Amino acid sequence: MSVPTSAFQSRITCPRADPDHATRRRKFATHVAPQGAGSGSVTGEDKGIVNGRQVLHHPSDETLLAYAAGRLEVGPAVVTQSHLAFCSHCRERLRVFAAAGGALLDALPPTEMSDAALIETQARADAPAPPPPRSRPARRQPADVDLPSVLGAYDFGRWRWLGPGVKARHILLPGHRFTGARLLRIAPGSKIPEHGHTGTEFTQVIHGSFSDGHQDYRPGDFCEADSALDHEPVAGPEGDCICVAAIEGSMRFSGVIGRLMQPFVGF
Repeated sequence: MSVPTSAFQSRITCPRADPDHATRRRKFATHVAPQGAGSGSVTGEDKGIVNGRQVLHHPSDETLLAYAAGRLEVGPAVVTQSHLAFCSHCRERLRVFAAAGGALLDALPPTEMSDAALIETQARADAPAPPPPRSRPARRQPADVDLPSVLGAYDFGRWRWLGPGVKARHILLPGHRFTGARLLRIAPGSKIPEHGHTGTEFTQVIHGSFSDGHQDYRPGDFCEADSALDHEPVAGPEGDCICVAAIEGSMRFSGVIGRLMQPFVGF
């Protein structure tokens, strides 16, 4: 998945690694934009601003590197793509990572193409052009939710009840193939019961807010919760919390209510 280079702003300095990075990642696998100027910081004009507020929580370096290299699973990539639509800071980080990867590839010594590979390449070049794609029906988009334009490339399933005050729609590729990402709608004050994860959970806030007992997340913020973190997201009082979420692995609910919800959640 690509990000338009026209959206990038001036080059920034990526945050430096420090000895406490691994510890912080185990608890909150989230990159927090530096607040001041100087080494490892960004200026105010480089930071993502949503509704007049600075985006505070960003994908980790590991996630953006995997996204730049095309190694992120489709679901987490959809969530990361949604964050990039909000955040010029991370679009610039992504550009820096992609440029660094390109420089590494350029530094590799050239290798000769095998005879079989050369024949296959020539055959592909001589093959007739494929027929034009069939026109496809209009994508099914939520009419009741204002979403970033990047999500216009996907279809959406119907709203499904997951629990008290919590609904979700599957985000689908053409052909209705499930991406692994979901659009969540959490009513004010409603919560997803306390849970952990067998892998990393990725969440991007589109509207509203939630608090998980560790951090507060508002529009534009990105949350990575790894297998070492248990949390209980609760939607803020200002309105429905609309998020895009995906998980590598599955959720582990710790309470009776959560375990009753598990068959409906589907994570």
